[in-house]
Amino acid sequence: MQVHHQSKTTAFAGQRVAINIAGVKKTDIVRGDVIAQPDSLKPSMMLDVRLQVLAKSKRTIKNAAMVHLYHGATTMLAKIILLDRDELVAGESALAQLRLTEPLVAKAKDRFVVRFYSPMETIGGGVIIEPIAIRHKRNIPSVLEELTVRENGSVEEQVYQGILIAGNALDKTAELYKKLALDAVVYNDIITTMEQSGEIFSYGKGRLMTMATLRKLELQLEKLLMEFHENNPLLPAMKISEARLKLFRNLDTQCGEMLMEHINSKSQLFDTQSAMIKLKSFTVTYTEKQKKMKEEICQAYKSAGIEMPLQSIILSNYPNNTEDAKQLISALIVEQLLVPLSVSFLIWKPLYDEIIEKSKSHWANQTQMSLAEFRDFWGTSRKYALPILEYFDKQKITKKIEDIRIWL
Repeated sequence: MQVHHQSKTTAFAGQRVAINIAGVKKTDIVRGDVIAQPDSLKPSMMLDVRLQVLAKSKRTIKNAAMVHLYHGATTMLAKIILLDRDELVAGESALAQLRLTEPLVAKAKDRFVVRFYSPMETIGGGVIIEPIAIRHKRNIPSVLEELTVRENGSVEEQVYQGILIAGNALDKTAELYKKLALDAVVYNDIITTMEQSGEIFSYGKGRLMTMATLRKLELQLEKLLMEFHENNPLLPAMKISEARLKLFRNLDTQCGEMLMEHINSKSQLFDTQSAMIKLKSFTVTYTEKQKKMKEEICQAYKSAGIEMPLQSIILSNYPNNTEDAKQLISALIVEQLLVPLSVSFLIWKPLYDEIIEKSKSHWANQTQMSLAEFRDFWGTSRKYALPILEYFDKQKITKKIEDIRIWL
């Protein structure tokens, strides 16, 4: 690398630099290309900017005007979207979004120039606030506030806002300091201070979240459970896994579970037990008729033994109260009195436990078992033996290999 024919190990913006790049043809490089560390910059089709019109300009920039954009050695057409007004006159500045006709690589705080193209005339320029912008609607207070903080806020305010905006989308924190054009050491010091003050917290795989976002998620969970209890008045609780999936659709299981634990630890609203969650204020209230139905359903499964009735048969006994019957069966599953082997077959939980215990004891000295052997041992038919063994497979009690099963 050389600067004016002198070898250098470091070069700075504004210098003319000659660089020897191995393995790249001259024809592969065009005016405006950028050299950067791998993954440190990303091309973008939109820029959020502070746009300034020259004081001596005789031109007015109207919303949606097309201009020539000059950034570094790059020039291209861009549409100007004024975010808080309809036009910009000489000497004024405003927050704007530049929508480009081709991708551009830029950094926050880079400067640019804009010119009208017919006739060609320089009318102003400005500073890039967000180099990888998303499409904004105009005259939205929250958007204007966000960009104002990005433009004028302290470094700490910008970091906090970046984490807040990520919300529960949770961008990897390693990307944030690059996006804000901050030194990594300075950024990490700010994060440490914010964690110590309780403004933010970290969890799973180096992710960050503000306590304000956590509170918002707590309110969303409270609303979710209120709706669940309202729609399912006979169910004692909701599956935590179901609540997690509704709140954190785009998160992996581990991160979602960590956030659920954070919400539970910070709130006094929820009860959690046996992978279920409910509002502390909620209790199931059965009518006398519903109590009788529940007892009848319990007795039906208990007396049936291993030859379980189809769930559809149970429901057919209550043609005028089918929905209540469905919820009562679900409640018995939550209360761990029934085990759902499949959609159709449910088994009395004490009997299921007995089947596991006696089966393991009977096959203690054998490594494998066939469906026929299991069926004959329990004196039943294939119709009832198969769903039990398939459930064993799902629970990793057994493993099916061709026509036999191995105890795990």
